[in-house]
Amino acid sequence: AIAPLPLQKLRPLVHCPTQRYNMKVRLGRGFSLEEIKGAGLESAAYARSVGIAVDKRRTNKSEESYAANVDRLKAYMANLVVLSSNAAEDPSDVPA
Repeated sequence: AIAPLPLQKLRPLVHCPTQRYNMKVRLGRGFSLEEIKGAGLESAAYARSVGIAVDKRRTNKSEESYAANVDRLKAYMANLVVLSSNAAEDPSDVPA
């Protein structure tokens, strides 16, 4: 392997559930399928393969948190360098 996978998976920002803690923002279990599609990713399986946590049971109840998590995914994908499987065969395609 040329470069290692991320140490931890990318997780969404979610609000705590109860009235006492609902102003706090923490990391959730995984991104919803709507957020994955909203960020322009191919599928949940592809998202998992590039280090993004996916929770198929999660739903979006707020447009603000949906937009924040889609922006988080887009920023992650902008910084991600994915090498193709044939990069080892043809070293001229590998970025310097």
